[in-house]
Amino acid sequence: MKWIELSKIRRVRYFLIMLFTLLSGLASADSKLDCYKLFYSREFEAARPACAIAAGDGHAYGKYLLGVMHLRGLAGPKQEKAGMALIAEGAEAGISDAQRDLGMGYRLGVGLPVDYERALYWYKKSAAANNYLAMSELAGMYLLGLGTKEDPERGYAYATLSADRGNEKAKLLLKQIDSSPEITEDFKKRAKKIRDEIESTIGR
Repeated sequence: MKWIELSKIRRVRYFLIMLFTLLSGLASADSKLDCYKLFYSREFEAARPACAIAAGDGHAYGKYLLGVMHLRGLAGPKQEKAGMALIAEGAEAGISDAQRDLGMGYRLGVGLPVDYERALYWYKKSAAANNYLAMSELAGMYLLGLGTKEDPERGYAYATLSADRGNEKAKLLLKQIDSSPEITEDFKKRAKKIRDEIESTIGR
């Protein structure tokens, strides 16, 4: 009889543990969804605590969006270092927007020391995940020789990749480059070859 009662208690405990785990998981998923919806609907007053909960639950995208709000001072004080620290966690987790923003932080010295080589590294990571804004930033890095030697063909290649994905900034950049007498058909052929090589690796 005691064994039967003990067995029942164990089953009840197991059921309660499973129920708690399920409810915790649902709450965690809800916090991530609330964070995302509120942020992109620009309801930052509500998004900030929702993203703080999501970040506390370990959601990488919640950390990234909370970092953006700290960085820009949205619905709270502007805290560039704290913002970039959270963005860096999102970048390490593979979020391409976070990787692009981390690259920006290193390039401009926002919440981080200026480091062109690290900026180039994170822009490349983001561009490899098909982030067209990062492609545009890489175009400028290679054209100006920031964090690497000057490579106009590679810069042009990244500009075309970004422009083809609808980036107006990259389209304007291409117009400016194309107006230069140095941009010959041979130059464009070399750039296209580089572009094709880059494009074959995107998303892999």
